[in-house]
Amino acid sequence: MSSQNVTQVLGIVVLARGGDRQTLYLAPDDYASSLSSITPLGEQQEFQLGGSLRSIYLNVTSPSFVQGIFGATALFNQSSVIVQSDDAGEDGTLFDGAQALMQGLWPPSQQEAIFLANGTTITSPLGGYQYIPIDSVDPDEDISLEGAPSCTAWSMRNEAFYNSAGFLEKANQSASLLSALQPYLDGRPVNLENMWNVYDYMNVQFIHNATYAGQLPPAYMEQVRDLANWHEYNVFTDTAASGIGNIAGRVMLPSILNTLQRISNPLDGLKMQFSAISYQPFLSLMNMTGMFESGQVPPAIVEYAAALVLEVRQPFGGGEPVVRANFKNVVDRTSPYQILWRLSKKSE
Repeated sequence: MSSQNVTQVLGIVVLARGGDRQTLYLAPDDYASSLSSITPLGEQQEFQLGGSLRSIYLNVTSPSFVQGIFGATALFNQSSVIVQSDDAGEDGTLFDGAQALMQGLWPPSQQEAIFLANGTTITSPLGGYQYIPIDSVDPDEDISLEGAPSCTAWSMRNEAFYNSAGFLEKANQSASLLSALQPYLDGRPVNLENMWNVYDYMNVQFIHNATYAGQLPPAYMEQVRDLANWHEYNVFTDTAASGIGNIAGRVMLPSILNTLQRISNPLDGLKMQFSAISYQPFLSLMNMTGMFESGQVPPAIVEYAAALVLEVRQPFGGGEPVVRANFKNVVDRTSPYQILWRLSKKSE
């Protein structure tokens, strides 16, 4: 029997990657980022994700309805929800995506109105637009959403990785492909150290430039993505959960665990925490929690507007809460991956 048929959802922690955007340069050693901007496609992806989350967790008829939260017909209630976005020097790309997602999660409502003494009713602009407060988290002041670029030990680990026998062997194996990519990179460095930037440039062009997409040999994009997945997995994971390679996920764990504990406390009132983040913490967190090892999720860069939802569930008859991880990697996929594990208070 499915766990959702015998348990109720007490609250959720939502981690969501930003939607489609323009090219984002990341320095190969410390991953310092350039500016970027979300596209209308990215805004739609985020909006659709918000609508999907709304149908699952705010719909009172859904088996995963969050108990105690105001339903889909109610207005946003700030006392039970925390919304935050990584502000990591990408010119507000993640913040803008979070705004679009919030509009899918809490769309305009005619209830967003006020009755005046003269008998008139005034509805908020744009048909009752709900202004959802979003906390922008600057990593220079708070590393809880992004800690890797500011970690010297992590950047030194990257340098060691680039000089390792395994990396040099991979570079030798991929040399012919990387050489063939030169005409498609507009003068950018084409080497394995720079693989994220090679992939990101090609991916953005492949999505937005019809001429480029038509000229690119069919197999190149898939091969480049495979190399980028290998590169990013090795940069943002480690063999031990406490390893420095997992730093992108490790910096998030204290906040996540604290929120899970708050949700499990019936006296607290917190029902949802939403965090807009880059793709990097997904790799670390999924590695640390055994999701990759389970084989249900590939060790790869998550798609635009992917979401990992940690559901705090409790049997209807009472008992110790458990955590279920619900991973949605494609916005329009109706059957997201389901990965289950238990997180007892003792283990926290």
